[in-house]
Amino acid sequence: MPGYSLAGGGKGQSKLVPVPVPIPEPATVLLLGLGALALRRRRG
Repeated sequence: MPGYSLAGGGKGQSKLVPVPVPIPEPATVLLLGLGALALRRRRG
């Protein structure tokens, strides 16, 4: 599951890891990546 690695792979950001659905579409992975980037940018 690449989605899990992208979401939690890094600085312990396990907020996006608990995803009940499996990640079948690459678009979802992109959205998760964008969300992680937004969170990182917010924290500065």
